[in-house]
Amino acid sequence: MLSQGHWIPNSTTEFSSYYQFDLTSARKVEQTTAIWGVCSLLLAAVAVYNIVIYNKISPLRHLPSPVQKPLWRRLLKEPTPWLFEKWMREVPNDGLIRYFGILNRERLLLTSSDAARDVLVTNPYHFHKQRAQKIHLEPVAGQGLVQVEGDVHKSHRKHMSPAFATKAIRACQPVFWQKTQEVMDIFSNRMKRQAFADRNSAKPDQVSGLVEVHEPVSRAALDIIGVAGCGYDFDSLTKDEDQNQVVRDYRKAFGVSTSNRLRCLLAHLFPAWVVDNIPIRRNRDLAVVKRVVTMLARSILHSKRHCTRPSNKDPDFLDKIMQSEAFTEQNLIDQVKTLLAAGHDTTSSTLASGAAILSQPRFQHIQDRMRTEIRTSLPSMSSPTLASSTEIESLPYLNAVRNELFRLYAPFSWYFRRSAVDTKICDHRVPKGTDIILCPWAMHRSTELWGPDAEDFNPDRWLNDPSGRGGARDAYCLLTFGAGPRVCIAERFARIEVSTLMAGIFGRFRVEKVAEEPESRLSHQLTLTRIGGVKVRMTRLEGW
Repeated sequence: MLSQGHWIPNSTTEFSSYYQFDLTSARKVEQTTAIWGVCSLLLAAVAVYNIVIYNKISPLRHLPSPVQKPLWRRLLKEPTPWLFEKWMREVPNDGLIRYFGILNRERLLLTSSDAARDVLVTNPYHFHKQRAQKIHLEPVAGQGLVQVEGDVHKSHRKHMSPAFATKAIRACQPVFWQKTQEVMDIFSNRMKRQAFADRNSAKPDQVSGLVEVHEPVSRAALDIIGVAGCGYDFDSLTKDEDQNQVVRDYRKAFGVSTSNRLRCLLAHLFPAWVVDNIPIRRNRDLAVVKRVVTMLARSILHSKRHCTRPSNKDPDFLDKIMQSEAFTEQNLIDQVKTLLAAGHDTTSSTLASGAAILSQPRFQHIQDRMRTEIRTSLPSMSSPTLASSTEIESLPYLNAVRNELFRLYAPFSWYFRRSAVDTKICDHRVPKGTDIILCPWAMHRSTELWGPDAEDFNPDRWLNDPSGRGGARDAYCLLTFGAGPRVCIAERFARIEVSTLMAGIFGRFRVEKVAEEPESRLSHQLTLTRIGGVKVRMTRLEGW
C-alpha cells in the first residue's frame, strides 16, 4: 500500500520482514565501512613503515648519505643527475652513497668503477630493471632485448648477437652516408631559403643561415635504423611530417612534457595497468604510438616472410635475427620496437649535444682541426664515392671528439636497477629489492675516475692514452653503453653512425653559436634532451 509516497505494512509479518531486511542492510553497510576502515589503516601503516620507519632500521643505514631537503619538499621528486654529481664530489664514500628518492624510497648511488663492475659484470643478473623504468619504456620499446631479464635475456642476446657482428655493421655504411647527404641537403636548402628571403647576394657555396639541428638529425637517425635494422625506410627526410603519418605518430613518443613527467611519477606509485589507463595526454599519445609501431612491425614481418629480398641487397638486422628461428611473432615485434626506439633517440641526443658544444667560440679550434682531418681523408659529400666504415674508423681526431661527446653527454644520463636477490656491492651486503642508480652524467665528471680535468671537454684525452680509455682509471669508468653481458648490442653501430653524421656536418659547414639564442635547457627524462632543440648558425664552406 502507498500513502504519500511511503510504504505502509499490511500486517505484522510484513512489518517484521521489512524490519529484518533493513537491519541486514544496515549491518552490511557497517561491515563494508569497517573493512574499508581496516584497509585504510593497513595502507597507512604500510606507507608509514616504508616512508618513515624502514629507513631508520635499514641494513644500509650505515652508508654515507647526503643532506637532503625535508621530506615534505621531496616526497614526490627524484633527485637529478646534477645533484648526483654534487654528492659524488662532496660526500666521502667508498663506492656507494645512500639517499632517499621519490616516496622517500631508499636508493644506492654507485660512485666508483668497482661498484659499476659488481652490478654490470660480476653479478649482472642479480639486478633487474626497476619496475617504474620498465613501465616508462614498455609502450615505446616493447618487451625486447633491453627489457627482458635473466635466462630470457641470455637466450635473446645469444641469438641476436650474430646480427650485430662487425661485418654486418660495416655493411650499413652506405645507408649512413646516404642519409648524411640528405641531412646536408636539408641544412643547405634551409639556408638558401633564408638567403633568398633576405635577398642575400652571396654565392650558394657561401650561404649562411640559422638552422635547428636536432629535428633533422633525429629524422635521419630514424631513417637509418629503419633501413639498417628492419629494411624499412621511413623516408622522413624527404617528406614533411604532415605528409608522413607514421613518422608523425611515432615521434610523439619522444617529446618532453609535463604530462610525461606526470607519467614517470605515476609509474612509481601504481602498477602498469593503472598507469596506462589514467586519462592524460601522454597516455593518449603512447596508445597511438604503440598501435602504429605494432602494425608497422607486423607489416614488415609479413613482407619479409612473403617477399623475396633482392639478391644485391644485404640482409638487415631483422633478417638475420629471423634466421635464428628462435623468436615467436610477438618476440620479433618487440625486437622491432626496441631497435627503432634505442637506435633513434640516442643518436639524435648525441649529435644535438655535439652541435651545442662545438658551436661555442672556445671550441672553434676543435671544429677546425676535425674539419681538416675529415676533408683530407674522406671523399666529398657531393662526390659519388662513398666513405667506407674503415675510413671513418681510421680518423683519430673525429672519433676522439665523438668519444668525448659520449662521455660528457651520454644519451642515457642515468638508469635504475633493482636487486632481485640478496647480493653484494663493494663488499656491502645489499638486500633484495634495493634500488640502484648508475649515473653516467655524474661518474663521467668524477675527478677521481677521470683526473683533474674530468669536467672539461677535451678530445685529446682519447689520443694521449694508448689503452683507449681516455685517461680513465679502468674500463668501467665509462658507462655510456653499459658493460658486461648487458652492454648495448649495437654499440659499434652507434659509434660509426655518429661519426659519419659528424663528418658530414662539420666537414661541410662551420657551426657557430647564435649570440641572441638562449642556451637550450637539458632534460633527463627518457634520454638526455635539449628542450626546444639546438639552433646554430651554419656556413657552407667551399671545397668539399
